[in-house]
Amino acid sequence: MYQSILLFSLIALAIVCQHPSEAIIGGKKSQIEKSPWNVAVKTSPPQSFEEFYCGGSILTRNFVVTAAECLYNLHPSDIVILYRTDNLLDPPTLRMNVTKIYMDSYKPETKENNIALLQTSEMLLLDGKKSSTIDLPVKGFDPTARSTIYVSGYGDAQLDETSSQLNAANLTVVDKTECQTRYGQTTLDARVFCAEASDVIFEKGDAGDPAVQNRRLVGMYSYQQTKIPGRPDLFTRIGDYVDWIRTIIKE
Repeated sequence: MYQSILLFSLIALAIVCQHPSEAIIGGKKSQIEKSPWNVAVKTSPPQSFEEFYCGGSILTRNFVVTAAECLYNLHPSDIVILYRTDNLLDPPTLRMNVTKIYMDSYKPETKENNIALLQTSEMLLLDGKKSSTIDLPVKGFDPTARSTIYVSGYGDAQLDETSSQLNAANLTVVDKTECQTRYGQTTLDARVFCAEASDVIFEKGDAGDPAVQNRRLVGMYSYQQTKIPGRPDLFTRIGDYVDWIRTIIKE
């Protein structure tokens, strides 16, 4: 989520331009024990020439939720999930393959319904300390204005680089009317909420990062529509997708 240039220069990562993903500058290094649901979603070795990262969260032993923009036009065999680590380069980072991708009518032009579920090839190894599930909110839950969300994930602002270190920051939810006013003539998707922090900027690697309140996944970082100062960041509102998620994970 933040700058870690030297580490990833050594392994020559390249970001896929047609799969833009976003990371956070500002905030602090974190430990996976504080958010054991965090995962990184990346292209698997056959696609390493166009490797990229996004964030995600563990919902069950077999399902991870992430941003649909990270997976658009990809096959499950192109994707691997990394989890149970503070730093993606440090052992014992665990890896898991994906067998199926679920999307809910994602529209890449507008990023509407920017949410996807990944079904894993085997059960994730959850120890309850460095890897565990995150609870869903109640159906329709919408974070209240001026409340705080905790956002964590991996990523970096450096072009063509991705951080290996887990980082986190607190953001304040912005009132919907105020957020729409600050976006001007751009009409915001009804299923997002806005949040911001004066010292936090999302860049490469953070699409799909979890936004948490009271240990419940209330949102997921989506994007900031055009990088204009004063515009809050936009988060997919998980409460609007609870029924869709539960239907799939119970299949």
